Amino acid sequence: MTLPTSTTPEKSPLANADYLQKAKEALWQYEIKSETIMQDVFDCISILEMETDMLFDPLRTAAIEQELKRYVEFMEFVNEVLEDMVMDAEAVKRYRELQEDRLLAQQTENACRL
Repeated sequence: MTLPTSTTPEKSPLANADYLQKAKEALWQYEIKSETIMQDVFDCISILEMETDMLFDPLRTAAIEQELKRYVEFMEFVNEVLEDMVMDAEAVKRYRELQEDRLLAQQTENACRL
């Protein structure tokens, strides 16, 4: 029995798992940063208001808030894309594991028939 061979070199499962883990960690760090940026900006505005003893222009604050919301929405979109990529990589990994399991089961079944 011959097994089909791939023309592209495959990385070891350990290397793939390492890349997947690094992607998950990067995604987690990116999500943490995206959650804090908006609050950091408003904290800075509050500090400036206290330091200068004057209020920030409400219209300007509203414009900043709108821009930050757009930025956060974009970051959320990027996070979703990254999550999809990680999930796709996990799905491919699981699919390959299932293929290997099925192949092993077939080989075992064929060996038992001999």
